[in-house]
Amino acid sequence: MTKKFCLQYSCPEPGRCCYRLLNSAGQEIPWAGQFLDAQSLRGLSDCSLRIYAYDLLNFVRWWFRCPKRSLAHLNQSSLLNYVRYQLSAKPQPSPRTINHRLTVLNCLHRFLFGRPISGRSPDVRSFYRTRSSIGYGKTRAAMAGLRLKQPRRVVVPLTSQ
Repeated sequence: MTKKFCLQYSCPEPGRCCYRLLNSAGQEIPWAGQFLDAQSLRGLSDCSLRIYAYDLLNFVRWWFRCPKRSLAHLNQSSLLNYVRYQLSAKPQPSPRTINHRLTVLNCLHRFLFGRPISGRSPDVRSFYRTRSSIGYGKTRAAMAGLRLKQPRRVVVPLTSQ
């Protein structure tokens, strides 16, 4: 039996997000509601909250295809599988959309568990050099998370006519 998930818009209450993620029984998914409420308290616009909610909806539809999986088991290799799932979808989302969804998942995991997603996959290792946050001192190695390459925008200058 496939589970159906949907997004519901409700009248906004103070301190609560107006979007709710519902399962097939019409019950709210509690962790998604808590995360969206926290984003609402941060002062994100309704448009941003809607994008976050749709990103979570896409993830939930993929994550709960396999029964009895906990979000605590989310790791880099499962994120790779999630990216593969998105790339196989028709129509295929843009790299920018996929990167935004991955960012939302990283924020969600940090919100729920207080730590970043663990278990770096050897396929995803990308190192870069960074300085301290105040801008001086020795550089140190850092490891980037999973990101898709986005095409650069080309600026076309206006012609005078």
